[in-house]
Amino acid sequence: IDSFAPWIVGRSNGVLMGSLAQFGLIEGPGEGPVADTRDTVFHNRYYQVWQLTQADIDHHIAHWQDPGYEVPYMVASWPGNGNVNNGEAALLGPFTDLDSDGLYEPTLGESPLIRGDMAVYTINHGLDTSVITIAPIGSEVHTLFYAFNNSWDPYLHNTVFCNQKIINRSSLV
Repeated sequence: IDSFAPWIVGRSNGVLMGSLAQFGLIEGPGEGPVADTRDTVFHNRYYQVWQLTQADIDHHIAHWQDPGYEVPYMVASWPGNGNVNNGEAALLGPFTDLDSDGLYEPTLGESPLIRGDMAVYTINHGLDTSVITIAPIGSEVHTLFYAFNNSWDPYLHNTVFCNQKIINRSSLV
């Protein structure tokens, strides 16, 4: 996952811009969403992947109201909302919004939305200059790797899928 990233390149007003990753050679897309400040708090929140199973999510949905229930870390830390005061988008990772208020609230029974039976989710931004001759681009890539626990179909059981959502967070078109 660390070395998996698309190359996003384009021109804006004649200026070549991009987000490129070359594993082991140069810095590529950074962790987390597009933001104004990428400090230690930002790094601690986003320098991770969220690994979940549908069973984890179903357990949370069934037990969030139980006395003494503690929301599992991967559900509690899911990046459903960004810090808009830091220039992050209000909505990030997909989640069930039971009260339709746009806020991810796992203590109120809301949960991450994943595909398959098990998934790994990550968010990366393309703000860092990755190649000296290319200006950084304000792209954001949300990646969901997922698989099915389907032993009756050997092809599906041994396949990992990847869904990427690429968002232009810059003012450039």
